[in-house]
Amino acid sequence: MDRQLAHRAALLPPTLSGQHQRAAVRAPLGAVSIDQVLTLQRLAGNRAVAALLGADPPVVVQRGIRKPGAAGLYTRAPAMCGGEKLSVSVKLELQNIITKDKRNKSGKHFTLRQAVAWAKRQVKKTGNFLMNRAGKRLKTAKECEDCLTGQGLDMTIVGPKLTGHAPLWNALFGIAWFVEDDFKKVTGNGQAAYCSFTQTVNSLMPRLAPQISGFNEAVAAMVKAEPGPACAMKGSMFERWTLSNVLASAGQRIRFKKQGNMGQDRSSDGYDPATGTLWDMKHYTEKMAASTNNDQAADYDEILTKGYKSITGQTISAVNYLFPTLDAAKANKWLASTYGFGVYYVEDPTTLKQHA
Repeated sequence: MDRQLAHRAALLPPTLSGQHQRAAVRAPLGAVSIDQVLTLQRLAGNRAVAALLGADPPVVVQRGIRKPGAAGLYTRAPAMCGGEKLSVSVKLELQNIITKDKRNKSGKHFTLRQAVAWAKRQVKKTGNFLMNRAGKRLKTAKECEDCLTGQGLDMTIVGPKLTGHAPLWNALFGIAWFVEDDFKKVTGNGQAAYCSFTQTVNSLMPRLAPQISGFNEAVAAMVKAEPGPACAMKGSMFERWTLSNVLASAGQRIRFKKQGNMGQDRSSDGYDPATGTLWDMKHYTEKMAASTNNDQAADYDEILTKGYKSITGQTISAVNYLFPTLDAAKANKWLASTYGFGVYYVEDPTTLKQHA
C-alpha cells in the first residue's frame, strides 16, 4: 500500500472490517457517485469520508442540512456531489438551501442526493423563465384584477374571467414572472378589454418563458388547474410563442375559401412566403386524431395537391406541423406517412427540429 493509501486507511475507524476498509481506501477520487458517498458514510463515518474523497480541509458530509452556518458543506468537496464539477450556479443554489433553510416536501432536511438534485432543478428553472424582473410582481388572479381595476380598465368581462378561473390564472402567474407594468397597455371595454388582456398575456409568454421546457411547464400547470379552459387557451399561446421564438419568418397568416372536397374555410397559423410553407402549431402531447378541426389535415392536403390559391393569391409548396416535444412529434408521425407533411418539434435551447 503506497503512502497516500496508507494515510487514507489511517483515517478509517478501527471497527471497520478489512473488506470495507479496502473498498473505502481504494474508492476512485474522480468518479465517486452520490450512492458511493452515502455508502461510505455509513461504513466509515462523516469526517473520514470527507478526507477519503480529498476534501481539503476535511469537511463533515452530513446526510441532511440541519443548521445555517456550514456554508462550505458541499462546495469544498465537489467529489461528494457525484464526482462532477458543479457549476457556480448550482453551488449558489446549494448555498441557498442552507441560508434559506430549504426543505423537501415532507418538511425534512435534504439529504446529499436531494440537495444536488434540487439545486440543478432550480438552475434549470431559472434558465427556463425570465426571473427577478423590475416592478411589482403579480402572483395571483386577485392581484392581477386589482392591478387592472386600479388602472381604470373596464372589468365587466375581465373581472369575472379572472375570478371565475382563478385556479388557472394562479397557476400561470405562480410560474411566469408577470409585473404590473406589463398590463398598462390593456385597453377597451367589455369583450374588447378581455381580448386585449389575453393578447397581452400571449405576447409576453415568449419572453417570460424563452425555453420550450419552461413554456410546457407553465401550460402543464394551467391544464392541471383547469383542463378545459387551459386547453382552449394554450393553442393561441403556443402559436404566439413559436412565431416569436423559432418561426419568425412564418408570421404571415393566409386564408383559403372552401372549395372542392374541403370541409370548411381554412386559415393557417403561419406562412413563410420565402418557401411557400404553411405551418400549423399543435400543443398536443398525444396523437392528433385525423378528424381534428373538422379533418384539417385532409383539407391542407387538398389545398397542397390541387394548388388552391389563398384569398390573397398565394399557393403553398409544403405543409408542416409543429409540436411542443419530441414525444408529441413521434406520436404524430402519421402526418408524414399519410400526407407527406413535415413533422417538427422544439427542444431546448429554443431549437426547431424535424422528426419526419
